[in-house]
Amino acid sequence: MLQNASNNGGTWTEFNVGYQKVYDKKKAIKDGSAAIWNYAENLLNESVEKGVLRKL
Repeated sequence: MLQNASNNGGTWTEFNVGYQKVYDKKKAIKDGSAAIWNYAENLLNESVEKGVLRKL
């Protein structure tokens, strides 16, 4: 997630991956750490705002 968020979508863009798919795969982070999940969720939302991930 960090790599894709930092390089304009990387494989998310290459393979046309949507927000929900990434969210569903990464939501387990919140079970381990609320702080890390907050950071991850912000990265996902920023990626949507930048047009890197599409949110249906």
